[in-house]
Amino acid sequence: GQSDANAAALHKAIKKVGEDIDAMKFNTAIATLMALVNDFYANGCSRDDFAALLLMLSPFAPHMVEELWENLGFAAGGEVTVVSEISGNMIVSVKEARIAISKAMASRILV
Repeated sequence: GQSDANAAALHKAIKKVGEDIDAMKFNTAIATLMALVNDFYANGCSRDDFAALLLMLSPFAPHMVEELWENLGFAAGGEVTVVSEISGNMIVSVKEARIAISKAMASRILV
């Protein structure tokens, strides 16, 4: 799971990056991800922390994220995106994996 040391920073980053992407403020979204990486250096980083970072980075560097995603042993062969909903102080994440066969989208799975 997510490390306790990074939980608050991750939740803030998910909210901020989502808002920045919606507002097309891409530079500030990247700055938020850079700050999150600094928190990871200070607090350590679990596998799930890194997965959350990759999901937030995927709109900006999809090919690099796909390679890292597969190298970490996560499901391969599909485009991975993240959708976040904010409910009070709690952030609930739903992962959407798109399954592609011969570059044509065949299905979507929500996890």
